[in-house]
Amino acid sequence: MTISLFDKKTGYIECKLCPHRCMLRAGESGKCSIRKCDGDTIFLSNYGELVSIAVNPIEKKPFRCFLPKTDTLSVGGVGCSLRCAFCEQSGISQAGEHPNSKYFSIDYLIDVAKGKNCESICMTFNEPTISFEYLIDLANACHDSDLKFLLKTNAYVNKEPWGAICEVTDAMNIDFKGCDVQYLKITGAKEFVIKDRIKEAYDSGVCIEISIPIYYSFLEDTRIFFQCSQFLGSLDRDIPCHLLKVNPAYDFANHGPTEQKVLDLARDIISFHMNNVFIE
Repeated sequence: MTISLFDKKTGYIECKLCPHRCMLRAGESGKCSIRKCDGDTIFLSNYGELVSIAVNPIEKKPFRCFLPKTDTLSVGGVGCSLRCAFCEQSGISQAGEHPNSKYFSIDYLIDVAKGKNCESICMTFNEPTISFEYLIDLANACHDSDLKFLLKTNAYVNKEPWGAICEVTDAMNIDFKGCDVQYLKITGAKEFVIKDRIKEAYDSGVCIEISIPIYYSFLEDTRIFFQCSQFLGSLDRDIPCHLLKVNPAYDFANHGPTEQKVLDLARDIISFHMNNVFIE
């Protein structure tokens, strides 16, 4: 699929990858920090540059129902399209550069995955969709080498590029960080598109699992749990849901970790609509 990721405006170039639709002049970077303007186009400034590479059990991503008991090669770089208040990876997600960043060719990653007996490669740690061009190339290389391609993603992407991503992705774990007001407040998102992206991924045939970070504001109104699960249940009650404990980090550095009783409450409510709910 050929799509346009930018549009020239008077004096600016608009990035069309995510709903922020950053308007950039030459030399400027978007909110993600890695998509930059050279005056004529928007380009990926750190193609192939990674900060972290690790062999992990696929359950750590977390995936519970896709290729269970296998290893995946986890890879990630810097930057993110969102600014989640509780981000435990803010050292890389909110950075445009990192001292450990290094270029790795796709062929090298394929060789490592094969050599370590991994059955898949997963783009994770930071937000993978902002590295759209690299993502597509890596996914295609995985399939050419009989490897599955996975994403751990916030799905904060516009519809057209998201469709291209779904075409090349075998499985994805999507973060669902609340509904409406809570989501916009906690993530710094400009628009609430997560429900649309989840449905589009599901309808495309991608194997999806959902992560729901349980942060303190959920205590304010248990209806949030109900709303999240009601939507997911309307798609498929068997979609795996992972409830994530939030630890002190970033803007939540002065908050305590999510209490077990809150995790248990969330599980009980979400289980009303969903069959496979896990506390991670």
